[in-house]
Amino acid sequence: MENNKVEHYSKLLKEHDWYYIQSDDERHYDKGYAELQEIKKLKSEINLSHNGLGDVLFKEASPFEK
Repeated sequence: MENNKVEHYSKLLKEHDWYYIQSDDERHYDKGYAELQEIKKLKSEINLSHNGLGDVLFKEASPFEK
């Protein structure tokens, strides 16, 4: 179950539109915001069960963490 959570988290990070905040389309913005909230929730859960792995994967995926 935990490995599936990490795989799902990794997939969300790869597919997330990191620039959604710049969109003029409210639907696109809302979708991106909701995805980011799910990513943050999973990051916290994975950090607890995998000793900080959530932060590591987030920093690798985010263009703003480089």
